[in-house]
Amino acid sequence: MRSYLLYVLGVVAAVVLTSATGFYFAELGTNQNLHGFGDAVWWAIVTVTTIGYGDIFPVTVLGRIVGGFLMFAGIGTLSLFTAATAAYLIRIGGLDALRVRRISDHVVICGLGNAGLLFAQAFRREGYTVLAVEKVEDSPHVMAARESGAAVLIGDAARAEVLARARLHVAKHIVIVAGDDANNVEIAAQALARGLERRTKRVAVPGWVRGALLARGVLNQIAERDAHQWGAELDRMYQQELEEHGEAATRPVGAGGEAVTEAAAAER
Repeated sequence: MRSYLLYVLGVVAAVVLTSATGFYFAELGTNQNLHGFGDAVWWAIVTVTTIGYGDIFPVTVLGRIVGGFLMFAGIGTLSLFTAATAAYLIRIGGLDALRVRRISDHVVICGLGNAGLLFAQAFRREGYTVLAVEKVEDSPHVMAARESGAAVLIGDAARAEVLARARLHVAKHIVIVAGDDANNVEIAAQALARGLERRTKRVAVPGWVRGALLARGVLNQIAERDAHQWGAELDRMYQQELEEHGEAATRPVGAGGEAVTEAAAAER
């Protein structure tokens, strides 16, 4: 999205510079108000933005043709630039508040850690509208969640007013993965206080079953990832001990929880 915005900005700059160049050579030596190329660029900018101060204006036929081209081209390029800028602001969350105001039947994800981001991406792939609540604005997962199409609300999900802004009363699902258990329990209590249990009676059972299965799938992904990382850490610890103690080295944890010597590991 950012590259597209830069592309549109480049198109606008090219139109302005091209028109300024044409105006400069068409008016040079004839227009008394034109003293250099900088004046031509100034004329192009005030023309493309439809301001038109009137301090510089074309006096030749060719200059007026260039001006007419710039007027019509400016309408299109500025409209394109405005639309691209608005889309980019929505994408990065600059207008998330406007998206949240009318959101409904959505999934509220409290916490954008590793698990929260996986949930946001998984629900988005399934076509759900997702609103993530994260209290750390500069979290690296905030941008990733927005890139997946989720709206992000910056705030503490344990506060009742934040859950109210997340429109929890019209949400379809809520996923609480905000870190420590105490914080998760506090958020769950606030969610119940917001009347979430009344909302669940109005949600079709298949929707909840599908959401539960999706959540279980995400949790399995997290478990597999953590198991892989823990296994890699154990291997690193064992290699370090092997270098220090040689054949007497033992693996920190075996498959059954016991220490395993190198010889026993080879037999396995």
